[in-house]
Amino acid sequence: MSEQTTTRGAIEAVLVGHAGEASSGILTITDGKVRRLFVLAEGRLIHSASNLIEEQLESFLANEGYLNPDQRARLEQQLEDKKIPVLQWLRDEELLEPDKLEAAIAAHAGAVLLAGLCSREPEAAFQAGAVNLEGKPVTAVAPTVVLFEYLKEHPKSPQAVRSRIGNVALHPTRVAARESDLLALAESHPIVGEIWKHCDGDLTFLQVASAIGAGQERAMRALYGLTLVGMVEGISRKQREQRRIEDVPVTRNELMMRLDKAVDANHYGVLELSAQADEDEIRRSYYLLARRYHPDRFRAGELRDLLPRIEAFFSQVTEAYNTLADTELREQYDETLRTEDKRQEEAPEHDTSHLARQNFVAAKALIGKKQFRQAIKFLENALELEENIAEYHVEFGKVIGLNPVRREEAEEHLRRGLELDPTVMDAHVALADLLVKREKKKNAVAILKEALKWFPDRPEIRQRLEKLDGKAGRGLFGR
Repeated sequence: MSEQTTTRGAIEAVLVGHAGEASSGILTITDGKVRRLFVLAEGRLIHSASNLIEEQLESFLANEGYLNPDQRARLEQQLEDKKIPVLQWLRDEELLEPDKLEAAIAAHAGAVLLAGLCSREPEAAFQAGAVNLEGKPVTAVAPTVVLFEYLKEHPKSPQAVRSRIGNVALHPTRVAARESDLLALAESHPIVGEIWKHCDGDLTFLQVASAIGAGQERAMRALYGLTLVGMVEGISRKQREQRRIEDVPVTRNELMMRLDKAVDANHYGVLELSAQADEDEIRRSYYLLARRYHPDRFRAGELRDLLPRIEAFFSQVTEAYNTLADTELREQYDETLRTEDKRQEEAPEHDTSHLARQNFVAAKALIGKKQFRQAIKFLENALELEENIAEYHVEFGKVIGLNPVRREEAEEHLRRGLELDPTVMDAHVALADLLVKREKKKNAVAILKEALKWFPDRPEIRQRLEKLDGKAGRGLFGR
């Protein structure tokens, strides 16, 4: 099945639509004699091709500095000989480290797509279906990231941007996507991170744009992009008032019951869902909890004494939603729950030390894969089974310290780890780094000076101390 479009705005919409629907197929953008092909797989850009020599992968590698002059000369000779495909030759010759080559392929795919979007008189067509890319450079790029780069300057005039947003600019705006998706986009476009915090359903598009330090024009462009890709949406006044009617005051008894119930709950329990909950149920539950129990609502007033617990609870809510709303992460989490249930059924009741170590080893493996949310659960199990093991506290403190909301708790665990075993160097370094993040520079200096007594010859400790204090002692025999 093929669809044809000729206007620039329509091409943007086609790209967003197929990315959002996780479509697979070929998007072709032509501009006169220039023809560019983009292969999508489940909504991700996996391959780009162009009939312009300067947009070929080999030209891109040479022009963008991925190859040094000698390597570039060898590449040009290979192009002249044409004995084997360039990608195969690059891999065989090992001119680039595998990670660097993968990064270059991703950058090339994005650059060609950006060039296609910037075409003067583009025409586009999409052909659904699977594509055989054997021997071709393959990557996985989110089209929305490239689209945002394009929207920084297109449409050219601010008036055109406002025209495309239309009357919705006068409506309150709210987030319509997972927080994890917005944060992923914010890594390459920091303005997104500023905007989404203001999209609470009360401020209009124009009010949000005025609140952003980057300036109204840039903010409106970013808001247009977020609207185009479905990450934020305008809501009607009627929807807004209905939301307010439902938002009755939170009582202390209600809040305490909610916080206590979540202490030992898994992700389903935190969101008050069954394990069979579908995507809509997960989404509705998250937004209900987010509206009613967001920490910003309790920074003043008679319930502000519960703010630390509310922040911890909301961190649980966010983590639960990000996990259960992602199909792959949910499957991994469900498997973790099944594994834990089976382990509890089969493990000897008296062998808590062995079980604790198994949980710790599993957590370390997950941390190595950067699957921190799942690792936290295993570390909690390890600490519950065996509390007096320094490395359990240290690892747990390091992982939860990645979340700003849990840094106070992280500090407690790192200090507990040092109390149990002051010879764990990692604990000193991790605690000092955390204290710097918590703006406790003097405390961090004290920790590092204490670490030097145990590890006088470790450069990482001296470097940190010199950076913070401008000097470092000489360990137990320092003067």
